Amino acid sequence: MKSPDHSFRAPDPLLYDGHSLAVPGKDISMVSMVESSCSQSENLWPGKQLSLKFYFCYYCLLSICLGNSLAYYSIYNSSTNFLFLSIILLIGSILFSLAIMILEVRIGSQVMKKYLINEMVYIFVGLSIIFSDPNVFVVLVQIDDKNDSFATSFAFLAILGVIAHKNLIKKIRQFVEVNAFLGIIAFILNMFGQMNQGTTIFQFILFMLLIFYLATELQSISQDMKLAPDKSDASLMIHENVERKGRRSLSDQRQKIESKHANTTIEEIVASLVKSFDLLSEVQSQDTAMQEKVQASADIILKSLETLRSSPNIYSTNLNNIVKNLDEQDKMFIEQTFIDASKSGSIHCQPLAKRNRKDPLYTTGYGVPELMGILRQIGNEWNFNTFFIDECTKGCPLLSCGVYMIRRYGLDEIFGITDQSLTNLLEVLESKYIRNPYHNSCHAADVMCSYLFLIHASQLGDEMSSLELLAGIFATLAHDVGHPAKNNRFLIMSNDDLAIQFNDISVLEMLHASMFFQILKKSEPNLFKSLEPEKWRQMRKLIIELILATDMGKHFEIMGYFNSKYLSISELPEPSDAEFRLDQYKMTIKSADIGHAAKSVDLHEKWCGLVIKEFFAQGDEEKQLGIPVSMYCDKDTTDISKSQAGFIKNIVMPLFVALNKVMNSPLIEENCIAQLKINEGFWNSKRSYKQYQTVLMRKEEENEKARIENILVRSMTLRRGSAVEKFLS
Repeated sequence: MKSPDHSFRAPDPLLYDGHSLAVPGKDISMVSMVESSCSQSENLWPGKQLSLKFYFCYYCLLSICLGNSLAYYSIYNSSTNFLFLSIILLIGSILFSLAIMILEVRIGSQVMKKYLINEMVYIFVGLSIIFSDPNVFVVLVQIDDKNDSFATSFAFLAILGVIAHKNLIKKIRQFVEVNAFLGIIAFILNMFGQMNQGTTIFQFILFMLLIFYLATELQSISQDMKLAPDKSDASLMIHENVERKGRRSLSDQRQKIESKHANTTIEEIVASLVKSFDLLSEVQSQDTAMQEKVQASADIILKSLETLRSSPNIYSTNLNNIVKNLDEQDKMFIEQTFIDASKSGSIHCQPLAKRNRKDPLYTTGYGVPELMGILRQIGNEWNFNTFFIDECTKGCPLLSCGVYMIRRYGLDEIFGITDQSLTNLLEVLESKYIRNPYHNSCHAADVMCSYLFLIHASQLGDEMSSLELLAGIFATLAHDVGHPAKNNRFLIMSNDDLAIQFNDISVLEMLHASMFFQILKKSEPNLFKSLEPEKWRQMRKLIIELILATDMGKHFEIMGYFNSKYLSISELPEPSDAEFRLDQYKMTIKSADIGHAAKSVDLHEKWCGLVIKEFFAQGDEEKQLGIPVSMYCDKDTTDISKSQAGFIKNIVMPLFVALNKVMNSPLIEENCIAQLKINEGFWNSKRSYKQYQTVLMRKEEENEKARIENILVRSMTLRRGSAVEKFLS
């Protein structure tokens, strides 16, 4: 029997086809109503929200005014000039408003609102009503006429205000100002007319009270943001929105979510977005600007739902944006090195806690206890020279640095680790590092030193537990154990046994993590016997997470996750949040792993020479195997200065900047980010010098290969420090 499918699925697309329409949150009868209303309205006013009620009532009001003038003329045998003036004003108003209505159809209500055309129409109508009033006419022509009109201009202006306050002028201030202007003009002219002055004052007061009442009602409506829905207008908007953008139906998605509780965070997010869309679709307002904002919000929600539906990883980075301004070589290098080689598709079309630390008794047996003065700099000095430690300890920097720091933090006492057990573990771990030019135990020790500096330089260490600190030290020391000096791409493309064993997924990083725990199990199985099983699982999980984070094929994925999760919010989580700390640890070990790019120029150039030697050796082997040579691995074509400048600019600098936006450490800014700018300028200056050589200097270009070889030889030469003789004597 097949188990029910509880997995989340986004709805199948259902596009509007001109005959059927799926409206989220509405039943079939509502859909039918929408289609009916749309079919009646779309041909006349497509995409426009006209003030139809106002125009209809406005024509009726002008017709009544014209009838009042005709009745006054016929009954009292008034002046022909009065009749002519009334007909010109009122019929002119009707024709003028008709032209405005046609204009609104053409340009839209938003433009009308922008240029206050509706307010101009309102004022013109009001003035026409005032000047067609017989009481005002006698003032204009200065004749003696004692007859009273059937309806005064105040009465018609009051009716006009009632019509317009919901249909035409929706801003309270403009509504009051326009009506006050018309009321004052009518009051002044009627005071000199044949109507009793007391009656004029009384009607003016009543008119202004009505205007203020309508303004209060208008304010209440704007606060509620909801009016009684106009079915045809609402339906027209929904129809227009769906037809224009081909909206996908949310009905299937709603049924799935409502039929069961949300089991995952993504389902909760989708359920909230769907509910928000339903609420927005029910909001109706005669305010054009407000309705457009509601529609824009609904569009954003629908787009977000579509993104959630189609994106396999919401934290994935748009790699096309990252590489769009890079040249072809840098694009290919980023594709091959910083994108998971196991994934299909390509962006390129071509093949500490701050604790009381102590100086431990240094008894590693290498006869250099004086090194404690230098080792004390670990965590405090960014440009710590592990080459010097490697030379002093005769090739055992991992053991020396690792034992010293674990003892200095007192972690051996906290976790009950004996001196012999710790020494045995780190000796075996260091012996498993192949003596590669770059990926060796010296690099592992250097990454640990850089990692601890970044931790100490920030507030991250304040909440760090001893368990997390020990896990970070072991992860950095073991993060490249057994590295064959070939990258994941080479192992996958050459069908290496390691790639087959780990299914092309983070091949090297899986190897490093696995080897560390195999070493731990075989050499010191009881190293953490004092730990409870749950604490041991936490440490193991943290070490694995940190080592896997060093996979450069996951670089943009981890960066995108970190940026989206923390750099786009106004307030960061508390440092006590374990997940927040873990994400920072991952970014920190990534930064430490490629941190040589932010070291002083002499250290950085030396590390570069070592990694380039590995690159070129891999390129030579790729040529022998007949597989495409990885970018910047061909010693015959690689521009070292260009590759290093691009590496700093496109990879290392964004990583350190993102990390420090969360850590906010002046020490990281001064020691790392500032140095990255210097080092990028160093490589760019080399490139500029080469590009602007004169013809007489081209001889140096012919010896380029020899110069590269000299850099590599120099980088492999261990420079003996001035104090080494003293320490070894």
